[in-house]
Amino acid sequence: MKHKYFDFRTAYIDLLLNFMVGLVFISILSAPIQNKKTTEGIKKNAEMIIQVDWNAALDCDVDTWVRDPLGNVVWFNQKDKGLMHIERDDLGFRNGILTMTKALLSGQQLENNINQEIWVLRGKIPGDFTMNVHLYGCRDGDRQLKMNEAINVPVNITFIKINPDYQIVDKETVTLTKVWEERTVLNFTLDKDGFITKKDKVFHNLVKVKEQ
Repeated sequence: MKHKYFDFRTAYIDLLLNFMVGLVFISILSAPIQNKKTTEGIKKNAEMIIQVDWNAALDCDVDTWVRDPLGNVVWFNQKDKGLMHIERDDLGFRNGILTMTKALLSGQQLENNINQEIWVLRGKIPGDFTMNVHLYGCRDGDRQLKMNEAINVPVNITFIKINPDYQIVDKETVTLTKVWEERTVLNFTLDKDGFITKKDKVFHNLVKVKEQ
């Protein structure tokens, strides 16, 4: 009579393999979230970036709009134009948390604890730029705030020169006070070497122009 024995070594190996697969799965999904907190992944030929941050506790969608000296405009629905590119369109809570559904990791969440968009200039374009922020929408729990409904959303904007060295060339903060508000953060002029030579905050509407 043959006796059947439970092989604990086989069970242990299966458990170990499942655990390793889970770790690999987490690392793959975590990569873009980690990149969101840094400027890693931006191509080496970038001349300047504009980093836009707002409170991660606010479920708000702040959009970045930039117009270059040639009249090109980049925004969430047109992320590439000329030498400009929007690296990420941040939607607030909607793309801030990933909930795992695989059996081994079911119910676990990977949280992205920063709201941030990054604009990149991938070459030298001397001339006048306009950089705006637009409060596309906000939610209070399950309720979508209405257009023009009051809310305070402080937005921090950092202008960074990449080449030849990393250098913060300007910092601005604006507070958006209602849904759909558009503010000009900065009109700035770049010289032939990509440095800001002039700046002002005169409002120039970019959102309405694209809606027409």
